This record gives sequence, C-alpha cells and structure tokens, in this order.
Amino acid sequence: MTHSMVTRNIYLRMSSSDATMNRLMSLVEETPSIKEAAYDSEDHKISIEYDQLLINFTGLLSILSAQGMNYKKGFGFKTRASWYDYLDTTARENSSAPPPACCNKPPKR
Repeated sequence: MTHSMVTRNIYLRMSSSDATMNRLMSLVEETPSIKEAAYDSEDHKISIEYDQLLINFTGLLSILSAQGMNYKKGFGFKTRASWYDYLDTTARENSSAPPPACCNKPPKR
C-alpha cells in the first residue's frame, strides 16, 4: 500500500558523511519497512521513507540508535516524535477499520 508510506526528517547532532551514509544504506537494505533513505550532509539531516503500518516512529528511532546514529533530542523533537507516533498509530488502526455503513451516504433528491 503506497498510502501508508511517510517521509520523516531526523536531524543528527554531528556525523561524518561517509560513515553515516554507509550505515544508512545498510539500514535500508536490512529493514523491510524502510523503503528509502537519504542523508543531507549540509544540514546533518536524514530523510527516511517508511511504511507506518509496519513500524512506528519510536521503533524507527530505536533502529537508528542501534546503528549508532545520535539524533537531536530537544523539546521540539520530543513533541514532533509524539505526534508522529500518534499519526502512525492512527493510520495503523484506520487501515484495519471496517468500511462505513451504506446509510452514511446523503439522501438523493
């Protein structure tokens, strides 16, 4: 399902571009829920496209931490991470919801 794919940006504290890019590409190859990843060396930013039906944002962050990537963890990031988790959970719940009832349509005139 393509509508469950989302892209999130994660800012790193500091990194070397070659090492980060190699770890990022191995992460994409090893993790089936991650479709694509890119590293911006100027902004020290990772853009990751993943399937929110298979993994949530917190799970993605734990995978990045296991790879040794140190991301910024300020108040704004924590707030955004909570919002992303909420969006991922809602998408997962809505994907398994039954279709609406037929009487949900407006009456014909």
